[in-house]
Amino acid sequence: MVTIINADLFKVECAKVLIHQVNCLGVMGSGVALELRNIYPDVYEKYKEYCKVVGIPESLLGQIYAVTNDQDDKIICNLFSQKDFGSGSCFTDYDAMRKGLITLRNYMEEDYGPCTLALPYNMGCTRGGGDWSIVYQIIEYVFGNSEFEILICKCDKG
Repeated sequence: MVTIINADLFKVECAKVLIHQVNCLGVMGSGVALELRNIYPDVYEKYKEYCKVVGIPESLLGQIYAVTNDQDDKIICNLFSQKDFGSGSCFTDYDAMRKGLITLRNYMEEDYGPCTLALPYNMGCTRGGGDWSIVYQIIEYVFGNSEFEILICKCDKG
């Protein structure tokens, strides 16, 4: 089940997994990624090191890097669906997003079973240049008939 809720992604206590889109260069400089970097600095350091070790940004597209955070036991899923970063110069790769979400679903089914996953409204769209109607269709396609509860968090922090 996929539901849009009015909530801050980082305050949804029932969520076992927080999903967000990342670039393949190890940079979390703005948007949700920067918030995550500030809240979970250990997750950021592990993501940055992972990108460095892999070394070839293109090879990360469509992959996930899941990190269990020690402070609250949440799984932070870094979804590699943007090769580079910078508004207007780089765009969300829909095929990579679909592939990564399928990988995440399979990983969660095998290792955790039914649980709640949360992701930001407009993931990959605001700074990634994606089209929300396409991204939402991908989320529905991957999780619509799954055993997971998907919460899309829409929060105006204005």
